[in-house]
Amino acid sequence: MDQAESVLPGGRDEGMTLARAFCVLCCLCLLAGCGREVVPSEVVGLYSVKYPYGTEQIRISADGSYEQFFAPNGKPQVTINKGRWELRRLVELDLCLHDPVIVDDAFGRQSAMKKQTGAIWPLHVSRGLRGGIWFSVNADQGFVLRRVE
Repeated sequence: MDQAESVLPGGRDEGMTLARAFCVLCCLCLLAGCGREVVPSEVVGLYSVKYPYGTEQIRISADGSYEQFFAPNGKPQVTINKGRWELRRLVELDLCLHDPVIVDDAFGRQSAMKKQTGAIWPLHVSRGLRGGIWFSVNADQGFVLRRVE
């Protein structure tokens, strides 16, 4: 048998063409799901992030308001802030929390936890392959707000 001959029915080229077509179809399906624009109703819910020193939760409400909670390790959760939110395209799509309390100091330590009146906390909106939405709090530390309800 010549090296150029194929032992596969239909020849090697046909099998490779089908494999390539399948890969292209899979990639297009993934891109269609991930590239879909996030709308405000999709971000409504309760999100949580675990830090070494405690847990922060943010409830995003359909009326444009949000509520922040914090529970230091071993202590009960308390409400630390209320404000309003919006989706805004700065560089990419961000969930913008107006007048936030920033819990993490960007180095993995608890901040002074003071309300930042007049400030906006932009949280990049990400969508997973299965459509789930999350917000990166501190990518360097791996802190992510994930939906819990």
